[in-house]
Amino acid sequence: MSQHWLTGKIGENSVEILIGWDEPLKHFFLTIEPYAETPIYSNLHEAPNIGFSHTLADYQDVLERFGVSGISLDPSDPSGLYHELMNDKTIGKMA
Repeated sequence: MSQHWLTGKIGENSVEILIGWDEPLKHFFLTIEPYAETPIYSNLHEAPNIGFSHTLADYQDVLERFGVSGISLDPSDPSGLYHELMNDKTIGKMA
């Protein structure tokens, strides 16, 4: 799976973000504060069949819901993160 480690902010506090493409499961994943005993958010806690499809748009909504700033999954964002992740998916990146 590909892994992109990023630092964002929730209010004045820095938070670590892990996002990437899981090739065996064929979907994106996202964790906010992955090293915490209990992460702030993990896609592993999403209830199945509630309309959550593990898309980058879904994860942009998650970032906004938790008030994470400094990270954008919008295709037009100049960081290019969206395009890096889509490339990971296209090539089936494993590391």
